[in-house]
Amino acid sequence: MKGRHVIEKKWASEKYNVMWHSQKYYNRIREEMNKGASMDLLESMIFEAKKEVCFATRKYIEMQ
Repeated sequence: MKGRHVIEKKWASEKYNVMWHSQKYYNRIREEMNKGASMDLLESMIFEAKKEVCFATRKYIEMQ
């Protein structure tokens, strides 16, 4: 398991990007970080937040 400092630094570098993509995922990740989330969980949730927006954007474009 990576040190907590490394995990916190990763979240600090990604949190505004996640917030821009999905407020829902931002809140979920914050909750998990308060519980002591692992780096694997953090990276997975960041990936999911970004993927969700890409999917929604693609669907919107297809509807046009």
